[in-house]
Amino acid sequence: MVVVIDDASTDRTAEIADAVARESDRVVVLRRRLPDARVGKGAALNAALDVVRREVARRGLDPHRVIVGVMDADGQLSPGTTDLVGRLFDDDAVGGVQLQVRIRNRQHFLTRVQDIGFWGTSAVAQMGRNQSRSVSLGGNGQFARLAALDSVDGPAWSDSLTEDLDLMISLTVRGWDMRMTSLAHVEQEGPETVRALVRQRTRWAQGHMLCTGRSGEVFRSRQVRQSTALELLLYLWQPWLLALPWSVLAPALLVLAGYAVVEVGVQHGPLAAVGAVIAAYTLAFVPFLWGAWVYSRRSDNYGLLRSYWAHQGAYVLNLVTYVATWRALFRIALGRDTWAKTARVGRGRRATSVSRGTPPLGGTTNPSGTEEQPGRAVNRPAGGQDVGTRTGPAPSGRRRGDDRTATTGDPGRRVSDAHPRAASAPGTRKRPPPRLRGRPLLGGRYWVRTSDLFGVNEARYHCANRPSAWSILA
Repeated sequence: MVVVIDDASTDRTAEIADAVARESDRVVVLRRRLPDARVGKGAALNAALDVVRREVARRGLDPHRVIVGVMDADGQLSPGTTDLVGRLFDDDAVGGVQLQVRIRNRQHFLTRVQDIGFWGTSAVAQMGRNQSRSVSLGGNGQFARLAALDSVDGPAWSDSLTEDLDLMISLTVRGWDMRMTSLAHVEQEGPETVRALVRQRTRWAQGHMLCTGRSGEVFRSRQVRQSTALELLLYLWQPWLLALPWSVLAPALLVLAGYAVVEVGVQHGPLAAVGAVIAAYTLAFVPFLWGAWVYSRRSDNYGLLRSYWAHQGAYVLNLVTYVATWRALFRIALGRDTWAKTARVGRGRRATSVSRGTPPLGGTTNPSGTEEQPGRAVNRPAGGQDVGTRTGPAPSGRRRGDDRTATTGDPGRRVSDAHPRAASAPGTRKRPPPRLRGRPLLGGRYWVRTSDLFGVNEARYHCANRPSAWSILA
């Protein structure tokens, strides 16, 4: 079941989604109108959750066996995601699962730096937090057990600027484990301008800083393990204990390093000054060698040298974080808590072929090898052209140096899931498409074209059918 939220959008979301819903009983369109609409992501998600709860009650499903997934419409799941997520929920203690995030339009410097942050630093941190069962939920690629959502007093998602982090705290203090998988990810668009990036990170920082006020709940909860509580408290206090102090210390250390280089040059000559610069650079950037190695191993067609040079831009992202944190602090002091949606540019989307292999439950395989699923939605806009279901190889939208990977638990191991190119230029050598190792994890899938969750930019929403007894509601 797919619930498409039309939160008073100004594009063709409702029109396109309604056309799909008329052809498939698996798609439900939830229309929200002003003044109730556009008051925050949490309110929209809670409205959709009410629809899910009614459907679960009508079908007589067990809430412990129902998984609710949250995806922005610019998001795209990697193959086999629902199957991998479902396996984690086989543990009855798991209340939430968060996917790794990749930036899809990572062909630019600013977006590549964001991808390094998500696919490198954040992914490794989440893998570590997986051990303490305190993985943080994000707004995209988030899955929660319906029974866990029902255990929250009041609305599942709050009106916080970071309703995802707020939900993670609510579930953790009630004893639910939070997990992630290193074998699946969700791709999303990244802001392509510094202004948009600072605005996005300011909202994240402000919501994170306000969530620190819930530290007492974590400390007092008897259902949270000590290791989980300690890790979560450290995470909640990161903006106050790391971002704000280092925003002052980092420039101060840079000035001191520059002064030391000048003094060495004056006293010992130019060669000594050059040596001091090399020493300062080594101390500052050698730690990034490990990050560059991990990122290059996890990314196809992105070598270690390129990864290392791209990691120099991590300081740009740090600078954005410092600015955003101080802006967030001033907004808190002034009592400003308005919610601003991140604008989408609609770049980097790719059409994907329907998976081949074992058909899903209830599906069949036709002579061409593609799967046919009863009730699968086909999106046909005005004019009757089919832009939804794909039954053969489609353009991947990849550019030179781009990459699509699935990963294993080992940060250094890489498994490619790159999509094939639709055609090659005459005279060029065709490279066979990389394949996932092991059996196919995804039965069948289809596309529903809709807009961003609250926005004005049309995107493609990827839905997958997981061949198992689980009921996955997105």
